[in-house]
Formats: sequence, C-alpha cells, structure tokens
Amino acid sequence: MSLSEADQVEYWIKNLVGVQQVKVYDRTADATINYDGQKETRNQIIDCLSSFDYMTCLPDRPEHTGRAIQRQ
Repeated sequence: MSLSEADQVEYWIKNLVGVQQVKVYDRTADATINYDGQKETRNQIIDCLSSFDYMTCLPDRPEHTGRAIQRQ
C-alpha cells in the first residue's frame, strides 16, 4: 500500500457513520477501526469495507498529510 493509498483509506473510513478513530498501517496494509460498539454500525462498516475501491472511493483529504513527512 502506498502512502497516498493509506491516506485515502484512512480518510474514507473516518467518514463512515459510527467510526470514532481509525489508524491505517501502510507497511502491512492493515487498519484498526474504533467505532461506537453498536452491532448495526459494525455490520455497516464491514459492508462498506467490502465494497471499497481505490478508483471510486475518493474522500476529501488534505493534499499533504503527516504520513509522508514521518516516513522521511
């Protein structure tokens, strides 16, 4: 996962209903998602994750994020 893709995934997940915090690990292509604990929310998040596509899921995100700076 590239740094740009990791940022894209992070900002897309942050915009999902019920998500409280998300951390995306570009080196392992993993994500940790904290949500409100509701079963319906969990199921909605899982459904959204299964439909994620880099070409169509384009969230609003800043041009520069801390991920690239931290890597340097």
